[in-house]
Amino acid sequence: MVLGAIALLILSGVGFVAIALPKLVNTPEFRAALAARAGQALGTPVEWKSLGIGFFPPRVVLEEPVLVGQPESPEAAASVRAEAIDLRLSLLPLFQRRIAIDSLVLHGVELVVSRTSEGFVLPALGGGGPDAGDAAYASDHDGGDRSFALDLRELRIENGRALVHDRTLSPPVDWRLEELELRARGDSLGEPLALELAANLFANDRELGVLSGTGKVDLAGAYDLGFELEKVHVAELSAFLPDPQVVSGELSGQLSVAGNRSTLSRLTTDLTFAGITLRTRGIELVGDLELRAQRKSEEDFAFDGVWSAADAGGEAKFTGERTSAGDLALTALLEKLELAPFAPLAGAERKISGRATGELSLETKAGALERVETDLSIDSARYADGRVDAKGKLDLALGLEGFESQDPVR
Repeated sequence: MVLGAIALLILSGVGFVAIALPKLVNTPEFRAALAARAGQALGTPVEWKSLGIGFFPPRVVLEEPVLVGQPESPEAAASVRAEAIDLRLSLLPLFQRRIAIDSLVLHGVELVVSRTSEGFVLPALGGGGPDAGDAAYASDHDGGDRSFALDLRELRIENGRALVHDRTLSPPVDWRLEELELRARGDSLGEPLALELAANLFANDRELGVLSGTGKVDLAGAYDLGFELEKVHVAELSAFLPDPQVVSGELSGQLSVAGNRSTLSRLTTDLTFAGITLRTRGIELVGDLELRAQRKSEEDFAFDGVWSAADAGGEAKFTGERTSAGDLALTALLEKLELAPFAPLAGAERKISGRATGELSLETKAGALERVETDLSIDSARYADGRVDAKGKLDLALGLEGFESQDPVR
């Protein structure tokens, strides 16, 4: 009996909504108010090809919407468009013959943003919509504002696509987010929004992996975001990274950024590179890398991490700093690290091997070694060239201040 009464109540409510919603929507007053309210919500005037109604959940659908003033050229630096926009309605106001929009769902969104040396170029939203006194909805129609409330607390994007033209890199890179799912919630869309997103990440036409993120943003351009990377193919990033060359491996971990349209105030990483192969200066290194980095100033970074060589080849724990000019200062604590992969640094005619334990520090400037200091104990050490082939245990305390003939050596 109770279940039957509940079912009857639900059916009655659905029937009321099915009757009341079309009557509320199919009026010139509503369409004028809708144009004004949608423009207020999105920050720019909105037009549409047709208007639809849905009941589960109750909603008004703008089919093929056009955000007035958005550039139509695919080469535009910034733009936004959508296939359809759902204006989700609160249920209780419908029983009072009122419409209250509490969320927007954008289907098939395509967002284009550019990054230049001066900051981000974003679509022109947030200032072009009608204000609360617009005559389109603040008229003297019965119930005017009271019958149509805009109380947005959520914005969602389903099956979207975002394109970032990054002109700060050389050559420039187009970063793409495909199958983008985004949810932003807050007290209102004018306040900072709690954000969740997930997408597939591409660099130009190269598929990289899966990206997800959480944090806060506002429509003025400020952001504080954390991203989770999952099994990103590092080799596909090699064209965009400085030396060393990345041949293979997968990247997972966290990336945190904060700033606004023109300034990046924070950048930190906590990343793991699994099965990575690096090539630089004639050497090839294979293993796993844990890397944490923090932006110190405009282009300078501090970092630390652990390199674990493949095939039980030992490990190196390191800390250091890298400047915008590429200068490097690094200190590493080695634990039975196999030296054979580093032999090409000594020259093609020399062979070096052994497992090193101890401390190594170095500095580079303008791409050249400036200083090297070691305090190492090397088990099963071997050095061989055309004249010498020496083996044994070696304790090496070495200091080089430059590599010219007049530079000191100890």
